[in-house]
Amino acid sequence: MVYKKIFPSSKLADKPKPWRKSLLLEVVYGRWTLIRHSVVSKFWRFKDAEYGTLFNLLDNYIPLVLSIYSISFKLNHFSEYFRAMIRIWIMFTCLKRRHYNKAPLVWINMCAHWGKHSTNLYQLLRNYIAIFDEYPVENTHTILCAQSKPSDTAEQLRKKSKQIFQSKEQQDNFRSHFTSPSQFSFSQNQLKFLKVKCAQILCSIFTQISSSPGQSSFFSNRNTGSHVTHVKSPNIRQNNPVKMSVLPLGYHTQVRADQTKQCDLPDCENSNPNEDWILLTGCFHSFHKTCLNDVISCPLSKDFLKDKIEELGKIAKQALFNPSSSSYVADNREEGSDAGLDSLSETTAIREMGQDEFNNVIRQLNNGIATTTQPQVNLVLRLLYIAENVIILLGDTADLTVHRFNVLIVHKTSALRTHSGFSSCTCSWHRNQNKAQSVTQAASTQQINVIRNQHMDVTEWLLPSYICQSTIGGRLNGSNACTVIAMLTASHFLENTISIPQQLQDLKVLIPIYSHLIFKGNHIYSSFNVPAQQPNLDVKDVLHYNHDSFQKIKLAPDVGIFTTEDLKNYLTSYQQQNQQFPVALIVPPDRTMVLCFHQTSICLFESHKHGHQGGISLKLLWKYQQSCKVP
Repeated sequence: MVYKKIFPSSKLADKPKPWRKSLLLEVVYGRWTLIRHSVVSKFWRFKDAEYGTLFNLLDNYIPLVLSIYSISFKLNHFSEYFRAMIRIWIMFTCLKRRHYNKAPLVWINMCAHWGKHSTNLYQLLRNYIAIFDEYPVENTHTILCAQSKPSDTAEQLRKKSKQIFQSKEQQDNFRSHFTSPSQFSFSQNQLKFLKVKCAQILCSIFTQISSSPGQSSFFSNRNTGSHVTHVKSPNIRQNNPVKMSVLPLGYHTQVRADQTKQCDLPDCENSNPNEDWILLTGCFHSFHKTCLNDVISCPLSKDFLKDKIEELGKIAKQALFNPSSSSYVADNREEGSDAGLDSLSETTAIREMGQDEFNNVIRQLNNGIATTTQPQVNLVLRLLYIAENVIILLGDTADLTVHRFNVLIVHKTSALRTHSGFSSCTCSWHRNQNKAQSVTQAASTQQINVIRNQHMDVTEWLLPSYICQSTIGGRLNGSNACTVIAMLTASHFLENTISIPQQLQDLKVLIPIYSHLIFKGNHIYSSFNVPAQQPNLDVKDVLHYNHDSFQKIKLAPDVGIFTTEDLKNYLTSYQQQNQQFPVALIVPPDRTMVLCFHQTSICLFESHKHGHQGGISLKLLWKYQQSCKVP
């Protein structure tokens, strides 16, 4: 992407020449160092997948690749090179590079073995590491691979290698006459222009990520079912999906980095919103400092790397002692073409830049980053993120990003009741409801245990197990009335009979009303006499029964949404034009819930049972977690 923006008329080859790779890496990293301090100062606690991916590339992978051989190895810095080998093994493990994720382990194990059993050889390695240069071997291997076939026998490889290296002088003589050499044709002032342009591109990307955080979406391909394999990063890759391997280390561990949490430890019980926490940019896990207990490394990544060492070590050992069992995997990436740097499409885009102009532009870029507003989490996206996890807790492993959402906006057709409470109707339901109301009122004088969880700016209230559609009304066989209950909740939200809770005390009013709605929804569903072979209803099915409770409701056109990104965009756009509205949301496989929007607040009402808890209410509010009681 950087190359395309610097040279818009040129196309980068699939496998560029080494000198072109080096040029791009040097330009990108050189400009990153000029804005790094401003970026880190502004985003030091920005736990976003896109930001983490870009930061990991600029601050970890690129400097590692540029320095491990040319500086650490060539300058004989053994300790630095040893640490770099550990880091590059982690990089290859995250990128899932076959062979490369095992070769560094073999070298590290060799050093450890010599240090323990052959101190003289180990000291020779420490003092003269440059003499153990594997470049001639790697270069020979590359040449042989380019001019041989996987099916070649050992004898055929021996003959080809002799032919290749015996004719090396003749080949060099031929190339010198008939092949134009690649030349570095940029002046120092042109390089300054390249570096400034690259810095501007990076600043633009960071600004976009800051203004619209949480844009990354994770999904599965059709061959792997619900296992997440790819990620879309619109600010970096323009929504072109890439494999999860590009993400930082924290997204590969068993407990992945969660951008909605301050502490990724599963057993963290710290509920203090002011507790100091730290973001580890090596993996992008975050932890409360008290949870780390003065440990400076990531405990979650440490467990993952231990398992990988054991797994890959066994594979490497098997390959060494049983070479016939190791299968060859060809690199199927196309070579592509690679024009010289002196092509018109590149050189015409570059101009000279003096030192004063260079310094001025860099100063402006740093000032622009410093004045960038702190990233704000999108309201709708954050709630949908939590809603996805609610579905997973219910046992549905389907990936929501590859299924169709049914979204229906509920409207009022005329002036509805605005008084609180229910109609004094004498129908059978209200007679039963009045009987149940006295029992509920008696129960409401007791304390109700409510679990409150905090996910960034979303407050989650888990109701007791006896407040859900499967238990209210003395039901023994569960309930399929979630769509009816959602429609009743939407109707009463429009009537202002039920409102979005703003604090814990509001649940004293909300819970009895919501319990009545669940009870009524179960009763209405039973009166429909739904066929046993088709127990689940959508919103239109509920309205088709023409029940009195839904006479004043109409629906906006049904919207088929296939991704959470599309759903977020649709609801955000609709919310800008409507201050108050409910949304009936049907998610796979057959669960209906209702999202209630009121100005800048959103609340999710879900009547199903959640593990050992009852219904759920999600509200964008507060920043702490604890178990509490509603008096």
